Amino acid sequence: MSLDSTRLTMLIGPTIPVPAPPPLLAAITSVEVTHRDEGRSGFQVVFQIGREAGDVLDYALLAGPVLRTGNRLVLIVWFGALPQVLMDGLITNQQLQPGDQPGSATLTITGEDVSVAMDREEKSVEHPAQPEAVIALKIIAGYAQYGLIPMVIPPPTIDTPLPTERIPVQQATDLAYLRQMAERFAYVFYVMPGPAPLTNTAY
Repeated sequence: MSLDSTRLTMLIGPTIPVPAPPPLLAAITSVEVTHRDEGRSGFQVVFQIGREAGDVLDYALLAGPVLRTGNRLVLIVWFGALPQVLMDGLITNQQLQPGDQPGSATLTITGEDVSVAMDREEKSVEHPAQPEAVIALKIIAGYAQYGLIPMVIPPPTIDTPLPTERIPVQQATDLAYLRQMAERFAYVFYVMPGPAPLTNTAY
């Protein structure tokens, strides 16, 4: 392989994603990734199935547990020996489009970046004597299984609340609360894939 060649790698799995099997990679017809600094980033991967008449291998592979909703999917583009993480997210939906001819059926999976895991459960939590930057670091640390690396920029003024005066209370999902705290200082919160595979930067 020449140093200027490019190739796509897909890692997938329920907890720690592993390289996708070659038949799965061979069935990919398109990959689309959308990055946003407001709201969640997303991805869409389309697979061609039943490429030959009577070919049940594709159907068994694509309908099996590999592409199950909730699984983690990592897309990496290699520029020679240098990896660039395009997306690290969770599958949120899959849709099978049957075809009337062999090879015309497709399976489309869509998903969002790993911050979707931070938006699943509404919580009621007190954060006594903790300024916003400390609260943010604490929340992000709860998602270490997704390789989150915190990049928390402290606000211009740090106000550590005294428990006798006020106690910050979270009445929202972790993602919503992080965004609420960021908005108070005209900041944003979002998750970027990388810099290395299986890591994400929580900004």
